[in-house]
Amino acid sequence: MHSNTGYEALPMAGGRQNDRAGGLRFAQEAEKQNPEDSLPPPVEVVPWRMRERLKTMDVGLVMCLNIGTDPPDVEKSSPCARKECWVDPFSMPAKKALETIGNTLQSQYERWQSRARYKQSLDPTVEKIRELCVNRRRLAKHDRVLFHYNGHGVPRPTQNGEVWVFNKSYTQYIPLLVYD
Repeated sequence: MHSNTGYEALPMAGGRQNDRAGGLRFAQEAEKQNPEDSLPPPVEVVPWRMRERLKTMDVGLVMCLNIGTDPPDVEKSSPCARKECWVDPFSMPAKKALETIGNTLQSQYERWQSRARYKQSLDPTVEKIRELCVNRRRLAKHDRVLFHYNGHGVPRPTQNGEVWVFNKSYTQYIPLLVYD
């Protein structure tokens, strides 16, 4: 059979000229194959859960808010977020606001893990944080300890892994290495 292009049509097996090449030929070949031959080898299923289950039984909640004083390295834009744990710290006296925020944070964690032991440390000094960490670790034994640190009232953490806390008279910011 000749066409206007000068090319002769190729004879096809089975006499179907519309199936010259492409999808139908490959589909017909696929039908002839055994479906089990084309399946990938079975994949070994590895359990994703840990064999030994760890529990988080102790939680240290550290809040360095220093309500009413902005840290030296932070410029707050206007408007800016003001609430901590859905509590406006400027709607009540600073000490009362700090306690309310700490209690609200603890109640939020208790919804997730009601059996854990919680210890709040509000605007702590270096010594108080170290004492909190040592006590939480001792009580937890081989379980996990969650350390929640909110430093919105102190300078930002350093490149060396230090967070900032207060001195005893709350007049200076003291760096505390997270590793310690």
